[in-house]
Amino acid sequence: MNLLNFPEIQSGLIPFVSSLILALVLHSRWPQWSALSALAGFYIGAASMGVLDLTPTRSANRIFLLGLGFVAVGSIVDIITNRSSNSLIRQICNPIGLVILAIVISVAWLIYSPLSRQGGMVMVGSLLSAIAWSALIAAGLLTLDRQPIRAYTAITFLALAIGICTALGASILLGQLAIGLSASCGALLLLTCFTNVQRVPLKFIAVAAFLCAAIGVSGVIFAKVTWLTLLLLAGVPLIVRLPLPVAWSRLAQASVVSLFAALAGSAAVSLALWQSAQSTSYY
Repeated sequence: MNLLNFPEIQSGLIPFVSSLILALVLHSRWPQWSALSALAGFYIGAASMGVLDLTPTRSANRIFLLGLGFVAVGSIVDIITNRSSNSLIRQICNPIGLVILAIVISVAWLIYSPLSRQGGMVMVGSLLSAIAWSALIAAGLLTLDRQPIRAYTAITFLALAIGICTALGASILLGQLAIGLSASCGALLLLTCFTNVQRVPLKFIAVAAFLCAAIGVSGVIFAKVTWLTLLLLAGVPLIVRLPLPVAWSRLAQASVVSLFAALAGSAAVSLALWQSAQSTSYY
């Protein structure tokens, strides 16, 4: 029996351990790059599943390609804003606005082809819903970049809830990918509890926001996830902002914020579970 064939190992243990080891190594020498260990863990997990393919022949492959592209997008925006002392340039090159726009365009491109086959108001409604939800998720995560505990918690539990909902919606592949992202980011959350990390690099949070948005929308377009489920999931980046005593340790803060995020995510999972039971009851 090959343990690597178990989904729990492929989308849970392998991404988590890979991300944690790389994060520890990078944090000791190049802390500004340590967050990207979660991205590496995500791709290592996808490779262990046997689905990592960078040729743009299907939607999952395009997600992998665009995810790598957002490392460059985040890095370029970081360079532009950090090196410019001109306030006007900083306003024009607002990092959050630029990344949100890039995420919205990428998600729209990702789903445009299957939606175009539907045509009419169904296509327009789905496309606008995808754009609105992607922008909401991107804005919710990107504005947490100065709060690493809340940012990593939001990504971890948002990706986990997206994965479960998508798997219930009959897309095991997308579900495993989202759970792999959750496990990878969970390793960063654990590391952040015991270090003095002050900021989440834009080059990572941009990738994580895109992956969450892309997999969530793909769950609606290619599986049976509903827009109402995604609307509930949008509450995760919001609920982690609830105030906490500043005097608490990072571990205590992470524990309570995780509870908040789990409650928001479980609402969406409960709805997806109910909808899945309703659809199967007809057979």
